[in-house]
Amino acid sequence: IKITNADIFLHTKARVVLKSSLNECDILKSQNHILFARCLFVGAVLIDQYCNPLTDICLETVQAQIDDIAAKVRKFLKSKNPRHPSLTSKAGEVSQEVTEVELQRQVLDAMNYVLYEQLKYKGNEADYYNSLNSYIRQVLIHRTGIPISLSVLYLTIAKQLGVRLEPVNFPSHFLLRWCQGTEG
Repeated sequence: IKITNADIFLHTKARVVLKSSLNECDILKSQNHILFARCLFVGAVLIDQYCNPLTDICLETVQAQIDDIAAKVRKFLKSKNPRHPSLTSKAGEVSQEVTEVELQRQVLDAMNYVLYEQLKYKGNEADYYNSLNSYIRQVLIHRTGIPISLSVLYLTIAKQLGVRLEPVNFPSHFLLRWCQGTEG
């Protein structure tokens, strides 16, 4: 394998961008969970772009795919609760944070139905260590991934629908914590 100056430049640029994004995320996590969730999503797209430089991976395209999933969740949610506060925002917009636990549960139930029953997202048990499981665009295409990539997808959609989740690094696992109510 021949490494070119362009490869070195791309690698250096990606490292700088990712390092800057991670530093920004640490600051944002303590200040605003919505911006932090956005940082995780953008970071996932940046990693995908960096690791797949010959593929056209655009933040807006990936965001549009997530917006489509969120729209499906809103549609299902509307069939269960036509007055749900998460229905007031439009596609691509972040709903105002839902603070009532029962309303949050309705969003999570709708997300679980759409993602796992309707769209059939799942962990890739057959080929868990395949690097494609780590790239957000591939997760959206194949509807399989590993816990961290599926969690970024789930967290991003929940954020759009006004439900606060936080990532939890558990030994040998990656989980999401539901921040119930207003306190979390």
